[in-house]
Amino acid sequence: LWEIGGWYCSHNGVLGEYDRGYGYCDSLEFFRSLSESIASEDWGAVAESLRSIEWGYGVFLMSKKSEPKAVVASIGKETCVSAKRGALAVSSDKWAGFRPLTNQGSIWGAIGGGSILDRLVVLNLRGQEVEYSASLSKSARFR
Repeated sequence: LWEIGGWYCSHNGVLGEYDRGYGYCDSLEFFRSLSESIASEDWGAVAESLRSIEWGYGVFLMSKKSEPKAVVASIGKETCVSAKRGALAVSSDKWAGFRPLTNQGSIWGAIGGGSILDRLVVLNLRGQEVEYSASLSKSARFR
């Protein structure tokens, strides 16, 4: 994980336009390009940057260093969000023994079906609520 603007950031996938060759990390370059938006929690700007990626896919996960908040985003890859005994699990596969958050009778149902696809969601883990949600769909993303 990289610390960017008070958030721990990670990405599992590929961001073609941020790949600058051997020795560089496309994901780190992407997060660095958004450091001001991440620090100010300008999720609209982050969503717009994700939407504008010409070629890329994967799961983005950010957790706030000082508060129980998480950002989960997915481009072209379904992301399952589950919980068990207070632990949050974000995975591209369904984990045995973990229940999708939507089955727990709380406001988490706003993420829909326990999975996220082509969407950015900001989760308040203490209040168990969705603080922000935006579509990342873009027609002809992979053409």
